[in-house]
Amino acid sequence: MFLKILSGAHLLKSGKSYKLKKNPKGNSDKKVHAAILADQKAAQDAINPTLNEIASDKQILAKNDDRSHKISYANVRVIPHEMSFPQIGGLKHIRVNNSSGKRIAYMVKCSDNMLFSINPVFGIIETDRDAQINILRENGEAKNDKLVIITAAHSDKSKTAEQTFSDLHHNNSHNYNINVVPLLTQ
Repeated sequence: MFLKILSGAHLLKSGKSYKLKKNPKGNSDKKVHAAILADQKAAQDAINPTLNEIASDKQILAKNDDRSHKISYANVRVIPHEMSFPQIGGLKHIRVNNSSGKRIAYMVKCSDNMLFSINPVFGIIETDRDAQINILRENGEAKNDKLVIITAAHSDKSKTAEQTFSDLHHNNSHNYNINVVPLLTQ
């Protein structure tokens, strides 16, 4: 509950005015006023960090520079979010949109490689561009599968997408995102 000192020994609470009761020592107004000022200062300090706090935050961010290579899930979109195929099969396309501001590499995996063919499996998407991935379903039993699209930052232009993911695997790095697309049967 927020109280504000008005003129004299009055307090304002939800639009009503209350008179403070003076204690025998006569310092009630001073204590309330000091408490309110302390609360206001604490709130102001919480909103406006000191220069030392800002400097320490910058040092922490510099130490965590590894995060700057991570591509955000929100910046890589897979359209559509799910696909439905007839049981007899067919060809459909998925579009991967890169709005991360960095080049990214992608790798596509599928839960049933006998029933689905994916082309291309690896690729690189430039900034603010799309990649189209073709998915061909063969005639087969009606079951639900999934397509997994893994994306990672690709800064070295001399490397292929396969080499980027190989490096991630060998370095035991987790700087990648995963998008899952359900492959449903009609």
